[in-house]
Amino acid sequence: DQLFSTAFDPPLTQIMGDTPELRDNFANEVHKYAKQWPFEISKVVRLVDQMPISATDDFFGGIENEVSFWKDLDKILTETKEQLLNDPNVLLTKLVLKRTSRVSEQLIQEAEMQLDKAITSVQASVSFIKDFTIMEDISTINTGLHPQLSKLLSSCLQHFLKYRFHSKYYDFNRVMKLFEMIGNAMSSQIGNILRNKNLFQASPKEFNVVCAEADEVFTVWKVEFVQIKTMLKDVTQRNNKNEKVKNFIFKFDKLQERLHSIKELREQHERIVNVSKSVLANSSLAIDNSGGTPGDGLDSSSSGLDLIEELNAAYEYVTRSITDAMDISPSGDTVWLSVRHGYEKRLERTDEIICTML
Repeated sequence: DQLFSTAFDPPLTQIMGDTPELRDNFANEVHKYAKQWPFEISKVVRLVDQMPISATDDFFGGIENEVSFWKDLDKILTETKEQLLNDPNVLLTKLVLKRTSRVSEQLIQEAEMQLDKAITSVQASVSFIKDFTIMEDISTINTGLHPQLSKLLSSCLQHFLKYRFHSKYYDFNRVMKLFEMIGNAMSSQIGNILRNKNLFQASPKEFNVVCAEADEVFTVWKVEFVQIKTMLKDVTQRNNKNEKVKNFIFKFDKLQERLHSIKELREQHERIVNVSKSVLANSSLAIDNSGGTPGDGLDSSSSGLDLIEELNAAYEYVTRSITDAMDISPSGDTVWLSVRHGYEKRLERTDEIICTML
């Protein structure tokens, strides 16, 4: 009554009218306006209801967009709730509806209950997804595989395991799409870092360090990946729904295979170079011991130059032909296999020279 009497000038009791008929007309006008509120509230709540997706739906936007979306949705719902609780005009409207026993007052209460459920769901989702902004930190790492990238990767995937506590609110198919995006972003970043490592020109020591650091990152992924798949299967069993864990296909294994293939080629080339040096050294020693000269019989000096030139040409062919050593697409695989084959063919000439010298 005090609110009715003091909130307006003139008092609301005078605005409503002095007779029951005038008051009833006023209440009807308020009801006509307020009955739209449940519909407006439900439009916001339906945003949450539309969050579940099917296993075949596309997941538009990156991880940052997903994080921003949930935070923005939480802000909208929270502001709507604050307005319903604290806005003087809203409070007075609800009071008029209650005092005049209009049905819209009950409809607004029911809509607010749905709003509360939506807020609980969204805030639980925000609690789960907000820390995936760590992906922004991962995208800034351009050189450090271990421990920089491996630590961030472990932290991100360990956080993902917390989904078991949020599976009631954050859609299962949506979380699989999220994990797919994380895995693809991680593998893409590892590939970018390896591309910057100058894998064919690096010294053997530098290259071995790169391989060791990369293997540390790949190991972190493999360990965490097994745990995440197990967690997702546990969630499907607990939810007792017709949900199925997707058969994820990521590029980590192919990246590691390509890196090891590059390592094999480098080690093969290094062995051949060492053998060639040994043959050249022994050939020179044999000539010195016999008192002869390189011009007597086998021209070891000429053969030695040919050998070095062929070895250099074979390795230069590889570095010249490969523009992206970490291209693991089907076309990239074709190029890599072709270059390996071309390198092997060029080594046949060095084998002939070594056999001749021996």
